Amino acid sequence: MCFVSTLRSTVTQLLLTCNDFATSLDNRSQVDGILLDFSKAFDKVSHKHNFLQTEFLWIKKKLLKLG
Repeated sequence: MCFVSTLRSTVTQLLLTCNDFATSLDNRSQVDGILLDFSKAFDKVSHKHNFLQTEFLWIKKKLLKLG
């Protein structure tokens, strides 16, 4: 069984997943997989807007400390 680990690189995780699939196929076991595509979610994020919002909040925090 393979699961995502934050301590492993993407390449390592992909190799482990391929190995798990190959082992299951060799043993004639059922292979199930779920693929999630988050690229569109990240493509729709306005990085400029996020940067400006973060900068605004940082300035607001500094002004509150002065007041």
